[in-house]
Amino acid sequence: MLEVAPPDGVEALVARARANAPGAALLAFTQFVTGRAGYPAYGGHALHAVSNDLEIRDLTAPDCPMQPVETFEDGGLDSFDLALSVTGPAVSPLPRPPLLEAGVVALRLGLLARCLDTAFSHLEGRESFGKKILHHQLVKVGFARVHAAIARMVEELVLAGPELDPATAAVMHRSIGGQFTEAAKLMGGHGYLAGSAHNLEYLAGLILAVYAPAGRSPAGSMP
Repeated sequence: MLEVAPPDGVEALVARARANAPGAALLAFTQFVTGRAGYPAYGGHALHAVSNDLEIRDLTAPDCPMQPVETFEDGGLDSFDLALSVTGPAVSPLPRPPLLEAGVVALRLGLLARCLDTAFSHLEGRESFGKKILHHQLVKVGFARVHAAIARMVEELVLAGPELDPATAAVMHRSIGGQFTEAAKLMGGHGYLAGSAHNLEYLAGLILAVYAPAGRSPAGSMP
């Protein structure tokens, strides 16, 4: 089992995923889990940049760079300059790096916060019926609820420690999924714009399928 101390805590990973483009967030995730630079591969799949030559590293064996065997066409990832690739057959049984669960939760929480920021930036300055949309009570409540949920889960993640229990992680992933739906609703139809709220929600779902042990598809199939 890989034993490596995280270069930063989970709060730092959440902040990096919130502030940076998704490709950079994936690099921070790999750094958190393995202490090495590169795009993360796990269970025979990897999310990685299309136009970046940084190495893909298996989270269970980061000293062994990997190459894509097959890359899927995915319009939901194009706006982020990312691709989903098969990197080889999955190891069975699949080893779990100690920091994997906490890293996946932190990464998805950061993307959720980025989704909320995207909605806020889109609505800032817009008006409806002569009133700023952000001043409408239902909109204010929506933002407040998602923000409070993010803050609560970050606090829970910090208290749980870096080696998060898989059962606890599963509960948090379900909550993150529900909050993504609420955050995306705040943008309405504009959430479907390239690189916007629904694309971030889709990416967070792929991250869950590829990197979270309980959420993976069978080996050798596309998540």
